Amino acid sequence: MKKFIVASVLICLTLILFSVNTFAQEEKKTAYQERVHELAQKYYCIINHNTESPDNLNFTDRCIMDVFTCQVYDEESYKNLMALLILAKTNEISTGQMENFKNRMTNDLKTAEKLKTSIDFERDKEAELRKKEKEQKEKDTQTDRGYIYAMVENVFNNWSNKGEFETRDAYEKRLVIKSIYIFDSICKSQVKKYISSFKGKEYKIGTYDTELQQFPFELEQWSIRSNQDKNKVGYLKRNGMVSVPLEKAKVFREDYMRGKSISGGSDWFYCQYYSDAIAFLDDYIYFKKIRFVEHIYDGYDADVPLNNSQDVILFADDMKLNSTYLKGHSFNYNTYDSNCEWDNCKKYFNNFSEYISYYNKGTQVLNSEINKRRQYAQSKGYFKDYNEFLSFYDKDEKTFNSELNYRKKVQELKQVFPASANIQEYISLYNKDYKKIDASVDYYKEVKDKHLVKIFDNKENELYSTFLKYYVKGGGKAPFDTEVARISWYKAYKNLYSSENEFNEIFKSGKTCFHNDLDARKYVSKYYYNIRSLNEKDYKTLVTNTIYNYDKGIVYTMNIVINGDKAMKKEFEINGSYFNNTKEFFNSYISDRYKADLKAKKKAAK
Repeated sequence: MKKFIVASVLICLTLILFSVNTFAQEEKKTAYQERVHELAQKYYCIINHNTESPDNLNFTDRCIMDVFTCQVYDEESYKNLMALLILAKTNEISTGQMENFKNRMTNDLKTAEKLKTSIDFERDKEAELRKKEKEQKEKDTQTDRGYIYAMVENVFNNWSNKGEFETRDAYEKRLVIKSIYIFDSICKSQVKKYISSFKGKEYKIGTYDTELQQFPFELEQWSIRSNQDKNKVGYLKRNGMVSVPLEKAKVFREDYMRGKSISGGSDWFYCQYYSDAIAFLDDYIYFKKIRFVEHIYDGYDADVPLNNSQDVILFADDMKLNSTYLKGHSFNYNTYDSNCEWDNCKKYFNNFSEYISYYNKGTQVLNSEINKRRQYAQSKGYFKDYNEFLSFYDKDEKTFNSELNYRKKVQELKQVFPASANIQEYISLYNKDYKKIDASVDYYKEVKDKHLVKIFDNKENELYSTFLKYYVKGGGKAPFDTEVARISWYKAYKNLYSSENEFNEIFKSGKTCFHNDLDARKYVSKYYYNIRSLNEKDYKTLVTNTIYNYDKGIVYTMNIVINGDKAMKKEFEINGSYFNNTKEFFNSYISDRYKADLKAKKKAAK
């Protein structure tokens, strides 16, 4: 078993060494680098095996040494290895021996530097540059911007690695098509993820300003990276104003004081933030808008003064990304429209490739195309096909909206008016003033419910034509209501007139004259006279006198009725003289009190 373990270790070490050596062979080593490598092996042997030559080690120890020293070819890696070797022997050697080892190692390294050539000096510069870049990156990640950049860079580069089973052509095609879309998606998710963990937002309220109807407030915000250390960059203190109506200001103050009491006297309370209202200020993220949420005055918003702040824009050129297709590209979190993401707008495209072809042309081009397709999806029921839709959409917004509103109104009115109605004519009569059209349609619905059955015998075509003529063309409600009244009166009393023309002439003479005439005709009709069979003299009396002299006309009408009724005529001839006039006799005779009236009249005459 022991032999098996040793063999396994040796195999692993051999594989590691082989892979390291293979990597090392990619760059030819200079004489200086070779000398540093030799010194590393020398001191490894001295400290661990009390010999200066690796040749004195057995196979297993040699393999282990090679693993520890395989990448030691420069000053930095040499010093790191020496420090580890000495540290491992801390309990075995004295302080004096440690100092002796350190001095020997340092002197040997200085001697080796004499072997440096221009190639070594150039490599030293590159190494120093990489070191500074690393240090700067570590420094940058202490800010919000730097941290987010690092996260985006890491996630994107993991995505942009070539897959094990991905051909070179497929890999390049993936980068060409998806780099911008994936970059934007990662930027958005990383910013949202970062700001979701913010906790530092506290405020306190000042004295209410009754004229401005505002409370002054102090706000403290701190970045996660500043860790609420007021001495660190990333801590922000701002003053602002929150608008509260005067009638609610007292409640606002009372609840604030109640909260202060509950919290043990603290003036400071937490507030919520709007994740879409953020900005960079000195490379840290701050919230431009907050909401006061303590107690019952939830709902009052305030803008946070952030002078010299910038939108949260992430520049691809400022990151080390494994894609050449992001040059000059940037992502603006403040203007990014999530409605333009594939999942939210895929119903407008035939496939992802078609969608991404617009996405890669820029936000403006994509938004324009999505808006066009979204508009067609919403309005295609009003157009014959996509080409007809485009013929209006591509002109200008005003022309398109005018045409769309017109077509919508046509379809809407088809559901209201009878099939015979000319909707285009109806709309044109209002010159496409849709507010007036809607008002007239509402009134049409009202009169339809009121008059269709009762006045128009459920004949909607007649109702619509009347409405069109008298309301739409005739001047509005008054002319239409007058016409409805005319139809209603004629329908009820047409048997009292020789023709509709005769009725219309009297109806036009005015309300008083019309009702006088109608009352007279009712008298005649009540006693079974066929008005149309009256002799010319009586008919003239009936029509003419009741129109122009109501009292006189009524008397004449009564005479017609009396003379036409034998019993009434005989009674009038015998007892009519007891009454003051014909009208008094007539009204008494047709009532239930005639006998009593006559008896009283005779008694009074004696």
